[in-house]
Amino acid sequence: PVDGVTVLHDVRPLYEGGSANAAYRRDRFGLRGRYDRPSNIDILTIGGSTTDQFYLDEGETWQDRLAQAFAAAGRAVSVVNAGADGQTTVGHLRAMDEWFPLIPNFRPRFILAYIGLNDSELDAVDRSAFDRGDRIGSAGLVPYIKRRSALYLLCTTIWGVKIAREARLGHGQARIVGHDASGQSLWREVDPVNIPPVADERMAERLAGYAERVTELVRRIRGFGAEAILITQSRADYRVRDGRLFGRPGPNGTVDTGSYAKMAAFNRTTMETCRGLGAICVDLGAELWFDDLDYYDTVHATPSGAAKIGTYLHERLKRLFPAGS
Repeated sequence: PVDGVTVLHDVRPLYEGGSANAAYRRDRFGLRGRYDRPSNIDILTIGGSTTDQFYLDEGETWQDRLAQAFAAAGRAVSVVNAGADGQTTVGHLRAMDEWFPLIPNFRPRFILAYIGLNDSELDAVDRSAFDRGDRIGSAGLVPYIKRRSALYLLCTTIWGVKIAREARLGHGQARIVGHDASGQSLWREVDPVNIPPVADERMAERLAGYAERVTELVRRIRGFGAEAILITQSRADYRVRDGRLFGRPGPNGTVDTGSYAKMAAFNRTTMETCRGLGAICVDLGAELWFDDLDYYDTVHATPSGAAKIGTYLHERLKRLFPAGS
């Protein structure tokens, strides 16, 4: 039997301070992170590559930082990672049906979904890694690796990297530079009212479909005996601080806000759906400021970015784990 999978990466080309042997580990259930048994997991995280963090060393993911923040506050809270590169809400729903039930006595208290980014970029029709897991390999190989979740998740993660790269969400794409050669910030505030709507005739249909999947995801999380935590996301091609939007100078005196309009539409849908369902809702995409060195490309966090996410989430979620509970 496969006890787990460890992959070592040289991440020095991706970000400063990166290791030549950054470790990515999945255990025999396909999970990443520390916990004593599947029946005693406090927070399970699901999402795409920004949750999986394929190129961050063990101990440096935002899940690790969140658990470390709880520990520093005197609370032992296990935060376990079930993200998979390229995965959308379509894949999260499949994970609830086809992966998690295979883990014996699997009863996380909370399932945290860090969602929206992949759904905003990938047409939600069987394009993500776990969504297409049944297409990986031969018919005989698929049941074999599915019975060995860590190997299955490694295969789907590698496939997800390929899919995400095709959608320009892959690791190591062009890094966003928000400072000039002298170190002066290039970010300029812009009135969000002046941001044009997303020029996509199918956007209303896509958002409606996304809302339906988020609703179903919360339903299945609760059916699994857990409570849902939904977190919105941000990107590196714009900045949000205190309700103010910043972009970079574009041609003819314009300000380039990247994918803000589309990301904001999916984030609004996440929050509206979440509140309507009475789940736990955290609008990270509108509240957390990132610096240039917090991303190593347009969407993926460096260790410093992951540390910010972990610290922020601890502040927002600490009420769920009061002292003495």
